[in-house]
Order: sequence, then structure tokens, then C-alpha cells
Amino acid sequence: ELAGLKKCNIAGLIDVSLNKQKYYSVHGRKIQDVSILKKAPPDSMMVISAVAHIKPIKDMLSRIGYQGDIITF
Repeated sequence: ELAGLKKCNIAGLIDVSLNKQKYYSVHGRKIQDVSILKKAPPDSMMVISAVAHIKPIKDMLSRIGYQGDIITF
């Protein structure tokens, strides 16, 4: 079990890479485009695992109007 993530209510996996969106999935979950975050409710939570890209990802989330919490590690 990967850090207990199977117990979490994960709404989606997101990556800007079209290659990853087209060809990859994680435990049956397809990788999606960031555009789905435009519809995310304010009580949602985004976990950023790409340590080297935290600032650009936060900037993008701000540009699209993401209102949920952001966790980085």
C-alpha cells in the first residue's frame, strides 16, 4: 500500500504531459489534463509531488483560479 493513498478519495491524477495523458495510468486511473481543476470545489486538495516544479505549478493553479488547498512535499 503506497503511503495509505488507496484509502484517500483521489479525484484525479494530473500532468501537463500529453504523452502521459495518452499512454499512462496509475492503478487504473487515467492521467488527466489540468483543465479539470477549473471545476474543482474550494474544499478540494492538490498534492504537488514534483518538488522541482512547485512554483510553476502553483503559478498555473493561480492562473486557472484553483481555490482548494495545496500541499507540497
